[in-house]
Amino acid sequence: MASLFRRVWSEFEDRLPPGLLDARRPTTEEVKEWIKQDPFFIVKISGEVVGVVGCSLEDDSCQLKRMVVDPRYRRRGIGSALTKRVIDYAKHHRARKVWLDTLPVLTEAIAMYRKHGFVSSGYLRGALWGADAELYEFVLPSK
Repeated sequence: MASLFRRVWSEFEDRLPPGLLDARRPTTEEVKEWIKQDPFFIVKISGEVVGVVGCSLEDDSCQLKRMVVDPRYRRRGIGSALTKRVIDYAKHHRARKVWLDTLPVLTEAIAMYRKHGFVSSGYLRGALWGADAELYEFVLPSK
């Protein structure tokens, strides 16, 4: 999984601060620690990990985090499937909403989140090593 994160984030080296990129390209040991702390969902094709997303429950909300899809496999529904999986996980655990933070340069990801009903809920200027972050949330239907 660490190699997938490195591959995905390397395409943004000319557009994002080095500290942010370093934080988004974990070592294998860091990934192992993430998996101990939070659930992760993985998509494999022919045995290769091509998509990953994590999530974290706190109180009545679920944070979608660390989503990456291999550039070679984008626009095939993998990001959508991972997003739906987190939403289903949140519903199963009776969360009231799913939220995430993302970077404005990730326009394809933002379009996909909006397609799934996420709406912008905030903007943090310079919050991530000097880069801006956008917050999105999807309020789950109450039963």
